[in-house]
Amino acid sequence: MSLDQLYLIFQPIVKVEKRNSIIVEEYEVLLRSTEKDQFPTQLFCEILSNEVKYQNFFQWFQIEILKVLEENPKTIFSLNFDIDQFQFSATTFFFDRVSSFSDRLIIEITEHRPRHKPELMDSLTDILRTLKAYHFTIAIDDFTEEINTCLLYIKYKDYYDRIKISLTGTFSLFYILLLVCYTKWLKLVSEREIAIVVERVDSRKKSKMLQKIGISLQQGFYWGKGNKSPKVLRLNQ
Repeated sequence: MSLDQLYLIFQPIVKVEKRNSIIVEEYEVLLRSTEKDQFPTQLFCEILSNEVKYQNFFQWFQIEILKVLEENPKTIFSLNFDIDQFQFSATTFFFDRVSSFSDRLIIEITEHRPRHKPELMDSLTDILRTLKAYHFTIAIDDFTEEINTCLLYIKYKDYYDRIKISLTGTFSLFYILLLVCYTKWLKLVSEREIAIVVERVDSRKKSKMLQKIGISLQQGFYWGKGNKSPKVLRLNQ
C-alpha cells in the first residue's frame, strides 16, 4: 500500500448544551485507507518499524494537518499519537511546526503499548513535559484500556487536561460516574478543570443519559462516523 491510498476523516466531538442545543466545533482526526475505508493497522505497524517510511508518512500527514488548520481557523482538532511515534525526530519536528496552532490542537496519547521501542514507557514524563512546553492540550485516550490504566493516569495526572473513555456497558458507566465525581471534586479543591469525552455514543438514549449525569462532550456514530472535511455546526438534538 502506498501513501496515495491514505486519507483523513474528521469525526465530530459534540458539545451538548442546555435546551438540547448541539455545538460541533471540534473533530478527532482519523487515518483511513482506500483499501477498506478503515484504519490501516498493518501498514501503520510497518511505518512505525522503519524511520524512512515514518518520515515519508509524516511529511504527508503534516501537510494535511497544516492545510486543514489553515482552512478551518475556528475549529479544534484532536490528533492521536502512539507512544511508539515518539522514537522518531519527525514527531518532535511536527510538534514544533504546528506549535503556533497549539490553542486548537489536542494531543491524544493512545492506549497502545510501544512495541517497537518498549523503553519509551520510561520516558513518558519527558514526552508529556515536551508537549506541555508547546502548550498543547493533552488527553489520555481510551481510559482503562491497555496501558492507559487508572494507575498510569494517577502517576501522570498533572499533565492530562482531558480524559476520553468509551461507553461499552455497565462497567464503563461506573467509571464514567467516578470520573464525573472526580472532576467536580478537583475543580472544587484546586479550581482545575478536567474535561471528559465519552466515545461510542451510538443512540439518542445513551446521549440523553450521559447528558443527565453531566457529560456534555460526546463522540460516536450517533453524532457521525466522520467526513473528509470538517465543518463548524450548530444543530438541535
